[in-house]
Amino acid sequence: MRVLVYAVAAVVLNAMLFQLMAALIARHQMAFKPRLVAHKIDFIRMPEPAEPPPPRRVRTPPPPPQAPPEPPPAASSANAEYRANVRQLPLPVPGLKIETPMAPALSLRAPRLPPLLVEGEPRGDGRGPVRMPPPSPGYLWASELEPVVQNPPLYPSSALRRHIEGYVILEFTVTRAGSVEAPRVVESRPPGVFDRAALAAVRRWRFKPKLENGRPVAVRVRQKLEFRLGRR
Repeated sequence: MRVLVYAVAAVVLNAMLFQLMAALIARHQMAFKPRLVAHKIDFIRMPEPAEPPPPRRVRTPPPPPQAPPEPPPAASSANAEYRANVRQLPLPVPGLKIETPMAPALSLRAPRLPPLLVEGEPRGDGRGPVRMPPPSPGYLWASELEPVVQNPPLYPSSALRRHIEGYVILEFTVTRAGSVEAPRVVESRPPGVFDRAALAAVRRWRFKPKLENGRPVAVRVRQKLEFRLGRR
C-alpha cells in the first residue's frame, strides 16, 4: 500500500516539476524577445551635369607648295658639258649571238608505188606495149587510206640527247571501224631505238576504212616513220 502511495506521489511531483520548467522557459522567452526597429531612409537624386558640345574642327588650308631651288649656274653648266662629252664618245655596241637548240623533226613518209611493168611488143593498132600491174604485196601503204587521227610519235629523250636519227617501218591492221590493231615492227634503224615510240603512236591512229563493193573491209597497212633532227 505504501509503495502505491509513493508511486502516485512521485508521478504528481514530476508532473508539477515539468509544468514549472515549462512556465519558466516561456517567461524567459517573452522577456528576451528581440524588437525589430525599421528606419526610413530618403534618397535624393542629384541632376546629371550637362555634357559640353564637342569642339568644332576648323579646316586649315594646306600650305602652298614650295618651288624647288634653282641649281647654281656652275653645276648646270658642268652637267651640260658632261652630257655633250658623253654624246661624242664612241660607245661600242656588243654583238649578240643566240644559239638555238636543235629541235626534232618527224616525218611520215611512204615509199612510192612501183611503176607498171611493160611486157610484150607494141600492138598493131599503135597503142604501144601491154602494161601489166605489179603483183600485190598483200598490204597497203598508209598513204592510200584517208587518215582521221594521225598524230606523230614523240622523239625519245635518250635519242634526242645523243642526236640519233633513224626510221621505223610498221605493219598493222586497219579494222572495218577504222581503228589500228596488231601493230608490229618490220624494220628499224637503229634497231630498238625508236620502236616503242612508233608503236605507241600508231596504236592511237584512226583511218577511214577501205571499201570494197561499198562495204568496209579490214586490210593490212604499212607505214614508215622517220625520226630526223632539224634546226630552227
